[in-house]
Amino acid sequence: VAPPPADAVAPPAPPIPALARPQRSFEELVGKRWMTWAGALALVVAAGLFVDLAVDRGWLGPLARTALAAAAGAALIAAGVRAERREMRALAQGLIGGGIAILYVAAFAGYRLYHLVGAVPAFGAFVAITIAGMALAVRHDARPIALLAVIGGLLAPVLVSSGGDQRDALCAYLSILDLGVLWVAFRKLWRALDTVALAGTWLLFTGWYVEHGASTARAPTLAWVFAFHALFVGLPFAHHLRRRAPLSLERFAAALASAALSLGYSSEILVGTTVVSNVATT
Repeated sequence: VAPPPADAVAPPAPPIPALARPQRSFEELVGKRWMTWAGALALVVAAGLFVDLAVDRGWLGPLARTALAAAAGAALIAAGVRAERREMRALAQGLIGGGIAILYVAAFAGYRLYHLVGAVPAFGAFVAITIAGMALAVRHDARPIALLAVIGGLLAPVLVSSGGDQRDALCAYLSILDLGVLWVAFRKLWRALDTVALAGTWLLFTGWYVEHGASTARAPTLAWVFAFHALFVGLPFAHHLRRRAPLSLERFAAALASAALSLGYSSEILVGTTVVSNVATT
């Protein structure tokens, strides 16, 4: 059988170009993400108003209110995980974020408002909620949930504070929290996390220093300043050197700000020590 003429053979079909991922429009961003988070916030506010109404009417006792709030938070998180499995990403993040916020509120109410638990169990609850929030954020690749967990973790010492001088406990907790936050920020490339951790850490340290810095031992305080300096300046530079990756402008600015704060506090502590020693010798 003679082969068909060359002009009778159909040319190969051109390859089909891959569909480009469409850019999210402003309407889609507002409709799917912002409105979802607004709905989650409205749900938290509605839960708070219901609890307030129940308190005024005497429907629920303190233990029932706290337990109901904790159960509602856990139920929202479970619903968010289920929504994520159904590929409803925006809804899932809103539900999980709202559930974590309600759990924080429940822990705060059980400790500060109703005195159902002591400071140590309440602080443990805050830590557990923060860890769970960070784990859910990493698992579902949800930066807003991670930010919410970091903010809650930074607020935990303030919410359970008794007003005493707890320098070592506060700084040790912040160091552990910052290590976890930086690990997640480096792994997921979420640069906002380490910025929030840096700002919260130095704000909490400043609050403690204003209240107790003048009446406490200087050497351990200086050691904690160096520890924060190593966390927010040395660790990011070491990470980028190890990865041979350029340091971003945001991270460089954050490291520079942290270095300036470390230098300022070191000077303040050393000058204060010099003044005290001079007064003692005279």
